Amino acid sequence: MAWWGRRCTVRSQYRVLVFSRLSNSSYRYLDLWQPRIHAVQSQLGPDSFVIGEFNSVSCSGRDNVSNTFGQAMWLLDTTLYTASINVSRVYAHQGGPLALQSATQLNHGGLSLYNLWYPVENQNGPVQVFPAYSAYLSVSELIGGSTSLQTANIFPGRQVNGSSITTAEFDPSAGQLSVYGYWDSPNAKYPAKLGILNLEMYNSTATYPRPNVTVDFSAYLAYPGQVATARTMTAPGTDIKETNVTTRAGQTFATGVAEGTLVEEYRSPGGSALASMLKSKQR
Repeated sequence: MAWWGRRCTVRSQYRVLVFSRLSNSSYRYLDLWQPRIHAVQSQLGPDSFVIGEFNSVSCSGRDNVSNTFGQAMWLLDTTLYTASINVSRVYAHQGGPLALQSATQLNHGGLSLYNLWYPVENQNGPVQVFPAYSAYLSVSELIGGSTSLQTANIFPGRQVNGSSITTAEFDPSAGQLSVYGYWDSPNAKYPAKLGILNLEMYNSTATYPRPNVTVDFSAYLAYPGQVATARTMTAPGTDIKETNVTTRAGQTFATGVAEGTLVEEYRSPGGSALASMLKSKQR
């Protein structure tokens, strides 16, 4: 069981007003588990370490945090990172608040604010789908049901002790990037897919220009001049809660079903890709 923010009492809820750090925010916590992961797998096998329940903010989440596009990016990055450190499966908690709660616990009734969707109307909102739904579509496409796919966190990458945490604890460069590679077979030299996440905060209400960063992934192409195909997940800002303006490969999923035309971007030889703020790119 793992929770990256506490919101069970009025006192603790102020610690999770926003996603203060999208990039690498959960790496520090997950890296503490690596000795345990290795120990369990050495005794029970390579697929034995499972995180049975996790999400962003405990006690059913927090409004304007757990139901936003920021949650989608955090969920995507955390899920991909756990795979890169050999966690076999992770289960994002869904449902509603506990039936037996303390009198001081917040979020009484309704469905949890971090749910991917609300199947029925409840006190926290109508039937709807949240931006995090699109995150798991990206996870499905990147990892899928393959039994031979191998993955690694390419950037920020590993230190000697196996951690991805740098002295600054996260990538301080423009864009706050996380990059993952996916190889189809153990002997493959080049990845079949890349997951490139730009995790810098940007709200839809911001009055300054939306930043961007250029990523050169030419070193990961199988041959010079290879054309890469990209599908992009994006929204107007971290604070967005509406799925009808959250797009993945040009499509929206306001009802859980793809609406609109699938859009793929093609990157010409040289391997440069423009990753606008808070976008996830995968080849």
